[in-house]
Amino acid sequence: MVFKIRAPSLEYLSISNCFKWQHILNSLPSLLEVYIDLNDVYAAKEAGEISYSNSITKLVQDVQHANSLNVTQNTIKYFGNATTPLPKLTRLSKLAIKELAHGRKFHHQNWTNPAGVPLCMLSSLGEISIINCQDCEDDLQLIKYFLQHGEVLEKIDVYVANNLNTKAHLEMVKKISVFCRLSPTCEVHFLKRNSGSCKKHMIRSLDVIPFDC
Repeated sequence: MVFKIRAPSLEYLSISNCFKWQHILNSLPSLLEVYIDLNDVYAAKEAGEISYSNSITKLVQDVQHANSLNVTQNTIKYFGNATTPLPKLTRLSKLAIKELAHGRKFHHQNWTNPAGVPLCMLSSLGEISIINCQDCEDDLQLIKYFLQHGEVLEKIDVYVANNLNTKAHLEMVKKISVFCRLSPTCEVHFLKRNSGSCKKHMIRSLDVIPFDC
């Protein structure tokens, strides 16, 4: 089935677990915010992991005019297996990675650094939020990639998972604080919500090893 969208005035778009359809998105110059959650195990197996990864990469490229992109970690991980060029997203200023699904089994679990760097990370992407972050290698590598390649990055908000105890939380802060970062002004904010409140710990760029370490 082919699913076409031609909506010049469309500002908000949400796509979730419907990748068995072929998407043709064009003439969407007014897009402000996009939400994408794709992790169809059966579609990935049927198409093959590389083909499925390339299809997701193309879909994200089709929403290149968006200013804000919200994706699940299960979606963004496919970028690492794609053989097609990464999305440029030249207008993207905010990226939110939501619903990190720890403990659940998905077709593709581990973060792999993409072969290249999206153009938005070199020119426009200033804010990144990572929600429900754990002190695990997969999440740490994701954050490390953004810090090392975000040339105009101003801040990363790391929303720590509520099940993380104080010791594990501080250990994660310690690990991330020594990651090299490309943007000299980038700050990493660690936030944790408890009983409706939000606690925040911030590490400034002066507290970390320079990028050329």
